[in-house]
Amino acid sequence: DSKDSNAEMQRAVTTIKAYVKNKDLPNVTAVFNRLKKNGVTMRSQIYNCYLDACVQCNDIDAALSLFEEMKQLGFVDVVSYNTVLKGYLASGRLAEARNLVQEMSSRGLAANKVTYNELLNAKVSARDRVGMWSIVDQMLSAGLKANLITCSILLKSLTQHSAETDLARVMSLIDSVEEPIDEVLFSSIIEACIRIKRLDSLSDFIGRYKLKGLFKNISAPIYGAMIKAFGEAGNIHQVRELWAQLQNNNVKPTAITIGCVVEALVINKQGEEAWQLVQDQLQYADRKSMINTVVYSTVLKGFAVSKRIDKVLAVYKEMRNNSIACNTITYNTMLDACAKCNSMEKASMLLEDMRESKIEPDIITYSTIIKGYCLNGDVERALSVLEEMKRDGHFMPDEIMYNSILDGCTKQRNVSEALRLLDEMK
Repeated sequence: DSKDSNAEMQRAVTTIKAYVKNKDLPNVTAVFNRLKKNGVTMRSQIYNCYLDACVQCNDIDAALSLFEEMKQLGFVDVVSYNTVLKGYLASGRLAEARNLVQEMSSRGLAANKVTYNELLNAKVSARDRVGMWSIVDQMLSAGLKANLITCSILLKSLTQHSAETDLARVMSLIDSVEEPIDEVLFSSIIEACIRIKRLDSLSDFIGRYKLKGLFKNISAPIYGAMIKAFGEAGNIHQVRELWAQLQNNNVKPTAITIGCVVEALVINKQGEEAWQLVQDQLQYADRKSMINTVVYSTVLKGFAVSKRIDKVLAVYKEMRNNSIACNTITYNTMLDACAKCNSMEKASMLLEDMRESKIEPDIITYSTIIKGYCLNGDVERALSVLEEMKRDGHFMPDEIMYNSILDGCTKQRNVSEALRLLDEMK
């Protein structure tokens, strides 16, 4: 009978948890009442399960009513108090939460890590820095060490305006944690350092934990986030280190990860290296599909900025050979390179390809071509493009276009055309 009773109770716990996922408290209550009706010996485990269901379904009144019943039956324990505490804090009833902790102590039940973490989370959510550290001090004074959850909660509190001592203290608590650091906390640390723009602390953290072998469990998206942050900070050495670690640990990159490392190299004027990395990825059968239009467009942007029109056209040729589709942004990037490099004869070829591919030009396309012809001293061609755009009817000339042509007219000493354009602008 005892075995049957235990089995029925375990089935009830599983069923209750399933109903809680859908916030279905009426069915949870029905399961609980059915156990009672069937004469199953009720224990604190099933009461705590039902109590937690009430809190998770946001029915604090039902939870408190059940809690009183549990007190009369002698079923309350630390788990029960922590569950009700969570309910009070979630509904903003802070005074009652404080009273509950005192009541818990008066019953001879010592607060545990769950208790302190619930209180800590409430202080962090309220942005109460003083209260937050007060809870941590109380926890440590009670002989309880911070755990992974404590550290994750504290990391959420860090902002760009946090005191230097706050970051140092959080990192010190992380070092004192007895449990192995999991990927969730590791990711939280990385995200916090990036959020508060403390990449020096992130570099230090990476260095220390790399020695402990923790990087083997880091996912491709986390690598991507770190690479992006260090790339934007200009730390190209760390970008290369992280990319090497990802490969050494046999972590399969995603298209976004590859995009992050290519972008990091490009913005740090390492276009050749970025292009070589793309070509290296094409050697892997499972990565070919990740080398997409966005990745190639980033490489093109790097060569366009450095005015390497030869490289721009070589990358474009590679894209066509690999059947990578170009979009308007891709063509605009290449046209901008032609304009900056006084290679407008190549722009004509690109425009023809654009038409054949049925890629619609946008206002930036026209503006770039006009600017390019004006820089080349060919104001007539610039005016011709302007008239073509106006006839097309999709876009109206903007101030940038007019200024480009006016600048070209000035250099050509074409006063009459400049005056006509000024009149048109009115």
